[in-house]
Amino acid sequence: MLVMDLMHCLLEGLAQFHFQIVLELTTADAEVKPAPVVAFEYVFPSPTSTTVNLADMTEDEVKQISQIQAQLISPLHETSEASTLLTTHLEQKKKKPLVYVTESLGLSIPLVWTNVQPSCNMLRC
Repeated sequence: MLVMDLMHCLLEGLAQFHFQIVLELTTADAEVKPAPVVAFEYVFPSPTSTTVNLADMTEDEVKQISQIQAQLISPLHETSEASTLLTTHLEQKKKKPLVYVTESLGLSIPLVWTNVQPSCNMLRC
C-alpha cells in the first residue's frame, strides 16, 4: 500500500512505527546521557629510568606525571569553568612533572618555567 500524503501516514501509524521501531527513538533512549567523549587520545610515555632521571624526582613528582597525563585526556565538563578547573589543577602540580609532560608532548617549555623565581605564583618549585 502506497501512502499518498503525510496525513494518511500519521493516521496509519507509520510515522510512529518508523520513529519507535526502525529508528529506535523512545523516551527511555532520550533520557540516557551519552558517555563522555575523551578530549583526545595520546599514548603518553610512562616515566621510566631511561626517559626521566628518577634520581632528580621525588616519588610524589613521579606520581604527578600520570595525574597530569590523566587530566589532559579527561573530558571537559560542559561548563564555562572547565578550563579554569584544568588550570587550577595544573597549577597545583610541581615543576618537574609539568616539564616532563610538556617535553613528552613535543612542546617547547615556556620561558617562565625555565627562569622560575622562588616566589613564583604559577608553579610550585
